[in-house]
Amino acid sequence: TEMPDKWFAEGFTEFYTWRLLLRAGLYSLEDFIAEWNAALLEYGTSPVRTEPNTRIALDYWNDQDVGKLPYRRGPLLAAIWEQRLRQATAGARDLDDVLLTMRDEVRAATDRARIPDAAALFPATYQRLGGSNIGDDLERFIVRGEAIDLPADVFGECIRVQPSKRPRFERGWDPAATRKADNVVTGLRRGSPAHRAGLRDGMKLLGLVSGATNDSTVAYVLRVRDGERERRITFMPRGSDEITIQQLALVDGLTPERRAACTRALAGQ
Repeated sequence: TEMPDKWFAEGFTEFYTWRLLLRAGLYSLEDFIAEWNAALLEYGTSPVRTEPNTRIALDYWNDQDVGKLPYRRGPLLAAIWEQRLRQATAGARDLDDVLLTMRDEVRAATDRARIPDAAALFPATYQRLGGSNIGDDLERFIVRGEAIDLPADVFGECIRVQPSKRPRFERGWDPAATRKADNVVTGLRRGSPAHRAGLRDGMKLLGLVSGATNDSTVAYVLRVRDGERERRITFMPRGSDEITIQQLALVDGLTPERRAACTRALAGQ
């Protein structure tokens, strides 16, 4: 697959991984929500979130943040397009129908060399099965890289997509310069949470004990070498400004029957 089409090859694979694990009973609704929330957090805090697709083609293998972007754009668009298809067909069709139709047509083709790749085949098949023309979406969100927002009801009645405000994530040091210095802390900002907790330029980073990159709501615990001794430094990686990301929340008070029905719908059953 060419790099510009990674939104489909990798992004739709992510979407279906979570769906099929739910369908197989290996994921609960809470597991499903947790996977989506981790992806939304990564997308919402990505420093390259609005880069155009040409940047992915250029730096997919060279920049970790760029390499992750197709994995995050694809599931968001898959969820939006599935909702539209279900609405347009009164619930008769979903993305499963589109992908299975694509599969069957490729299998039946006598000259497979003339069949477009999957990312190019998808829009026409989607529209032929009742979906809208997604050309504008591809231009806006894939080619130009505009930010994607999920509708609040994109996952139906049992899960709501809602904004979540939080402090911007801040390590406090320059990660690129620190990596180049063999993980010796470089470019530490005075007054940052890490600095106030005792981290200093020149200390050697030995490992992250706990914490999550880009998540300012979880404490960062570092193992460092300070001179001849090893120590732990704990701080909340909170910057001075706030950001807003999207997160999923399960609706309160679901009966077992409604919960089961929602699980089946989200699993594409």
